[in-house]
Amino acid sequence: MSRELLTDALRRNWILAVVIAVCFAIPLVRMGRSGDTANTPAIEPTTATDLVPDAPPATAPPLSAERRREEALAQIQAHRQAVDRDPESDDAAVHLQAMGNLYRQKLVDYEQAAQCYEELLTYHPDAEYKRVTYVQLLTCYDRLGDITNRDRICRRIMDEFPEDSQEYEFAESVLYGRDAGAPM
Repeated sequence: MSRELLTDALRRNWILAVVIAVCFAIPLVRMGRSGDTANTPAIEPTTATDLVPDAPPATAPPLSAERRREEALAQIQAHRQAVDRDPESDDAAVHLQAMGNLYRQKLVDYEQAAQCYEELLTYHPDAEYKRVTYVQLLTCYDRLGDITNRDRICRRIMDEFPEDSQEYEFAESVLYGRDAGAPM
């Protein structure tokens, strides 16, 4: 498959691509892996006898909820400092996205997450992943029960994307409460 065809398919099916990415990320997060291969030791070749364990593997005790919260807040603070150092850089958009994700996923603070996503869309309107950011922002406002802002974002999406796009159809379905792609 050519790169252009793949890119076009991903653009038309971006929601599916996000769902697939999340489905692959959840098991990694549950296993305590970040996907960072730089610090991952190389896998040694194994033989059939290597597969039989001699003793149960030692596992680190799970982090407490308070410790996970502290780590997330420390990461958010580091991202905020990076944004404050150079708020107009492309990296600032990445840091804002990461902050929003940490607030939304780790701290379940939808209000703070929404602020990060709004800041990203305001100061970096051409960010590479603004489609995903819009979906995350809609999720935050939906979880907060903030129908006014949810509808505002839906209208913004409908203003930005063509009528025949998945983004437009999705926003329209959320705004008017019908299935995306259903006849009017």
